[in-house]
Amino acid sequence: MLLLLKKEWRQRKGDTFISKLEPIHWFAVLYVVLFLVCAPWAAEWTQLWVWNNSQPYPWSVLSAHFAHWSWPHFWTNLCALITFLAIYGRYLSARSFLTYCLAIIISCDVYLHFAYERAFYLGFSSILYGLFSIAALVHFKNTRVISFAVIGFLIFKSLSQWLMPIDNNLYGIAVASDVHIVGMLTGIGLFIVITVKQARI
Repeated sequence: MLLLLKKEWRQRKGDTFISKLEPIHWFAVLYVVLFLVCAPWAAEWTQLWVWNNSQPYPWSVLSAHFAHWSWPHFWTNLCALITFLAIYGRYLSARSFLTYCLAIIISCDVYLHFAYERAFYLGFSSILYGLFSIAALVHFKNTRVISFAVIGFLIFKSLSQWLMPIDNNLYGIAVASDVHIVGMLTGIGLFIVITVKQARI
């Protein structure tokens, strides 16, 4: 009898919400934690996490991508991340999600180090541009309408930010449209690499 009760308890325990979380969900939780740690609690706090061209902190190669200038900036990018996971999360493994993010971060950091002209950088937008671009291309067959809309939006947004400086200011800070484009091009590059690899198999 005790053994049956123990077995039933283990089965019920195994059906909890936590046990049903996939690895990609844990990465999403980690991202939310990073968002909160680097959130704009105070100006002095935000300065600890941003990429500063004159003297970047070693950790800012990662933290700058999760830091935000203001709470509207924070909530916009967090909601966009949640939207991304809601649309494409079911098609992504934790490994591919992490690989995409690392590739985009490294690519943007190289650009920030060698070509970025503004005094500082912060924000998750460049990663979002990269994630949405690669996911929309890789999973286009599964989500044709949404992915077509995503691709159209990314192209329109990138061109409008690049060609119309008057629209190049949001949340009281200049939009780093060049870094957004680097993120998007990295996503497209990843898609090309994946397509070539699949063609060789």
